[in-house]
Amino acid sequence: MWLLECSHQSSRNNAIMFFGVTYPFKIMLDLFDSQDGLRLVLNSISTLPNFLPGDNETSEEEQAIARQVIRQVSYNLKRYFECHLGFLAEKLRRMQQVRERDLQPVLGVPYYKPLTLDAEKLRELNNTVLELMPLWARWHPVEKLIKLGGLHNLMQICALAFDWNFAGRAETIKSVLEVLAICALVPRVQYLLTERYTVKGNSNLAYGLSVILSAADGDIITDPEVQRAALFVIGNCVCGPLNRVSL
Repeated sequence: MWLLECSHQSSRNNAIMFFGVTYPFKIMLDLFDSQDGLRLVLNSISTLPNFLPGDNETSEEEQAIARQVIRQVSYNLKRYFECHLGFLAEKLRRMQQVRERDLQPVLGVPYYKPLTLDAEKLRELNNTVLELMPLWARWHPVEKLIKLGGLHNLMQICALAFDWNFAGRAETIKSVLEVLAICALVPRVQYLLTERYTVKGNSNLAYGLSVILSAADGDIITDPEVQRAALFVIGNCVCGPLNRVSL
């Protein structure tokens, strides 16, 4: 955690990659959250030239380094929220079991084993949360992201990516959209995506959903994976949680 906050940029990058590998272990994810890890990860991008207010004169090399950091942080956040999604789905299934008085136990992942995720498993987890998530639920990692201004940073990345030209552009946007898709399971995020966001270097305001629709249309980058990720966000916004009880 110290490396994330106080060390040289290369050490921070290595720390970000390390935590991306440890998130599937629930005990490590809980330790990360207990030490305010999400704030430290978000600080890695909020202090970059791309996000600082005003006109910042930076060299091409500095811009390239900043974009690589954004790429790493975006992927890290993707892993973070995917793992939280897995553990939330397990919790909701257990709650559903108690309500239905089902005596067959829901087997979770042992604390010493990592959560295994692939595309099919993530779709299953997403559908489980869509079905069982209470309408007015407050999901801690998403609430923390909003409080720290992370949602605004994610929208900034999508909007700024129009003008980027580097090898990891598609991967970065895809990671951001997949984070937004998971967060959009919470009604509050669906509402916030209808608001307008300021974009650095542009006097206009962009609606969150208009940026996502642009990605779905291929206006940001013509990449099928990016377009699918954008449609995933829209799908979760349209479906929304079905139940109205409180966690």
